[in-house]
Amino acid sequence: MIFLYGIIKGSDQKLKIENFETHGIDQAPVYGISYKDLQLLVSPCHNIFNPNDLSRETLVKSLIDYQKFLEDVLKKEDIIPFKFGTIVQEEKEVLKLLKSKYQTFKSLLSLYQDLCEFSVTATWLDPKVVFETLLKEDQELCELKRKAEVTQNSTDKITVGRRLQAVLVSKNKEIESIISQALKKVSQESTQHEKLDDFMIYHESHLVQKSDTSLFYECLEEVNRTLHSPHSMEGHVQFKAIGPLPVYSFATIFVRRIPKSDLEKAQSLLGIGSSAGFDELQKAYTDLISVFHPDVAPREGAHKFEEIRSAYKLLSECYKEAKIFSRDEDYMGVEIKKGQ
Repeated sequence: MIFLYGIIKGSDQKLKIENFETHGIDQAPVYGISYKDLQLLVSPCHNIFNPNDLSRETLVKSLIDYQKFLEDVLKKEDIIPFKFGTIVQEEKEVLKLLKSKYQTFKSLLSLYQDLCEFSVTATWLDPKVVFETLLKEDQELCELKRKAEVTQNSTDKITVGRRLQAVLVSKNKEIESIISQALKKVSQESTQHEKLDDFMIYHESHLVQKSDTSLFYECLEEVNRTLHSPHSMEGHVQFKAIGPLPVYSFATIFVRRIPKSDLEKAQSLLGIGSSAGFDELQKAYTDLISVFHPDVAPREGAHKFEEIRSAYKLLSECYKEAKIFSRDEDYMGVEIKKGQ
């Protein structure tokens, strides 16, 4: 088993681990498998690696090893990461992936050349203090709270809660704007991440030129000074930035393996041979759906129609980058997604 880390430029047949300060997962030696001017960084994986089956402690340790290695590579090379936990059976599959997706990988490295990522978050430190401060600052909210305390009416309490949440959301947007305005001076692009709750004000990743790293730090310091100015409510905000990182949130490579048996079943259902091209696939699909469409064959057509559509969708994915693909083994496709 082989663990996949990422794609870099390079034509050396083997990339020596001595080039970097850290090892891979579980201290395994990392090396590069080359095709033309690209290398895919890998390490041996002696045990079956399934993140879903690992203990939390082992999973966290493995993830830290993976991230540390990629961050070490980033100091010297541009790298497009594979999703954490991506493994293949043997080296020939790595080479097959490099050959079949060469243009995709090369284009990604060109697109994200000399770029890195910073992950930035801002969170309220103490919800109780925040609520107390908001109550002091909002006269309408104060009046609603006094009324609810007097009446002890559940409807009045709900009204206070809703108003408090609205005031908090408004304050969050105000601080979010301060952060965004400061960072966009240097940021090439940004992507939002899910906020855990209303107490998380800001959670975004920024794409930054490696040469602008110092300038980005200056912008972060500017934001930090603004958020922690004396007598400011923003002083209750915890502001963090992690980076520079590989471009996880903008381009992560996901590998999807389609078993040979699934391909053969789909081919059989559509009535095409193993050497059929994309045109034959489309013709077979069009002919079959015209026969089994629910409007034409309402009784037996619905189920058969869905089977045909599923088979066509599966096979057409395999034709995305090549009109004819090898069906003598499992198919490996890639998808470039934002975020890990």
